[in-house]
Amino acid sequence: GLPIRKNMISVIINYHGKVIKIKAFRDTGNSLIDPISGEKMLVISHRIASELTGLSKEELAAPINTISEGRVRGLWLVPFSSVGNAEGLMLAIRFSDVLLEGKHVSIVAALAAEGLNDYDALIGG
Repeated sequence: GLPIRKNMISVIINYHGKVIKIKAFRDTGNSLIDPISGEKMLVISHRIASELTGLSKEELAAPINTISEGRVRGLWLVPFSSVGNAEGLMLAIRFSDVLLEGKHVSIVAALAAEGLNDYDALIGG
């Protein structure tokens, strides 16, 4: 098989009966912290976020409107800034049934409105 890359982490998210297996890139430059819990966050691509929550790319890109519509429960806003972009807001949600490298965890995920290059998800280093 393919060599296992040290910087790729196996993540399996089970959310409302949907189970999605992804590889997260360990990004040492990703220091996104949830201001509410203080936890490091997983950032998931708009494609995976849409698959899990049913939110469209447009809804992910308009986080304040999306929260006020209330279609998906448990969302909140997290501030972020990235290279080449001004500061903004992203939707966040807690996934309580996650296998991270084979360990059961509860994790806070930021839902990206844009692609993450070739990755399904990024996790802090």
